[in-house]
Amino acid sequence: MNPKSSRKSVGNILRSLLIFILAFVISAYPSQAIQNSPQNGVLTVLVDNYDDFVKLTLVNSNANFTYSTNFRNSTEIVLPYGSYVAYLEARNLTFTKRVTVSGDTILRFNLAFSSDPHMLSISYHTLIYPSGKGLEVSDLIIIKNKFNVNFEGNLTIPIPEHRNLKVVSSTLSFINYSHTAHQIIFKDLLVAENSSGQIMMEYTLPSNRFERVVEQKSSVMLFTTAEIVKMSPNLVDMGIRSFSGNNFRVIAGNVTGSYFVELRSVEGISLNPLAIAGIILVSGSIFLYFFERRGGWRF
Repeated sequence: MNPKSSRKSVGNILRSLLIFILAFVISAYPSQAIQNSPQNGVLTVLVDNYDDFVKLTLVNSNANFTYSTNFRNSTEIVLPYGSYVAYLEARNLTFTKRVTVSGDTILRFNLAFSSDPHMLSISYHTLIYPSGKGLEVSDLIIIKNKFNVNFEGNLTIPIPEHRNLKVVSSTLSFINYSHTAHQIIFKDLLVAENSSGQIMMEYTLPSNRFERVVEQKSSVMLFTTAEIVKMSPNLVDMGIRSFSGNNFRVIAGNVTGSYFVELRSVEGISLNPLAIAGIILVSGSIFLYFFERRGGWRF
């Protein structure tokens, strides 16, 4: 065999192997390729009011891409265009936000906290309907934080005299809750800056009177299939509305102090369960942001 021909063949093999290795290395480090792609942007993540390290995890909308990093104060990440959920871990909590990368994008997390409940505004949307147990109540509590500071603390919510209370759902995190005859206390409730959340409760009224006393001015709405015998003068009768084949009388107001309605069950009316979900969904959506526009702390 010609030694030169042999060396040439070996050289060709080595060059082919080198090209393969380079292609493998480039594919193993997608960030290098991403930087040259016009379909990717730079996500700048900023953390305010916290000087220690945090952990950030990003998951794309298809849940087939995950990126994690630890940093302090700020970081820049090159990402394909698209929607992501960002999970920031700090202070033994996790904060979630949605972000869409369509160019150079800034995502900011504020880790300032306050325990002052007066920074929160609260709305009450209440459905009252007769059942075999008496007058049943589905109570949607909508909590809004309009400040540039996260709330973490105990929150007391006034409720009417009741039986068999249970919390059935919540978009907000809290450690636990306790209740007395006229109030429920959520321990270590978390409400992110400039965001909203809701807590849903169910209970039974021990009489035909629903009365709640609120300390600060609050928006209230009541829906009922029962006959209204009497109501407080700070409420307004908005007339009859139909949901899922059921007619409801709607009562509303912006109140401070006590508000009440006295009710009488109407025989022969059975409430469609879909109407309960429909009313809560419709009434709650008046005040809540879509998930893409909200974030929230969780334990």
